[in-house]
Amino acid sequence: DVLSAHHVDEKESVFWFPRLKKLAKWVIEQEKSYRQNARLFACEAEGHITVNSDKLKRPFKLRAIADRIDLQDNGNMNIIDYKSGGTYSTKKNGKR
Repeated sequence: DVLSAHHVDEKESVFWFPRLKKLAKWVIEQEKSYRQNARLFACEAEGHITVNSDKLKRPFKLRAIADRIDLQDNGNMNIIDYKSGGTYSTKKNGKR
C-alpha cells in the first residue's frame, strides 16, 4: 500500500485514503476531458525573447524550455511546465 510505504500510520491512512482516491478520480476525469480537445504539439521546446524597455539599462534575453506544449482544437496553445521541486543555481547551470 502506497501510504504505508511512506510510513503513514493507520489513523492517517484511514483519513487520507478516501480523500486521495476522490482527488485521483477527479484528476483523471479532468485529464480525459482536456485531452478531447488538445493534442501534443512539442516536448522540451526551447525558445527565447529579447525584452527591450526604456526602463531597463539594456535589453535582456529571456530563455525557457517548455516541458510540453499542447495545441487545442480551437488553435490556442497551452504551455505546460512540470515542476521538479529542484532549485537551480548559476553554478549548476553554468550560465548567467
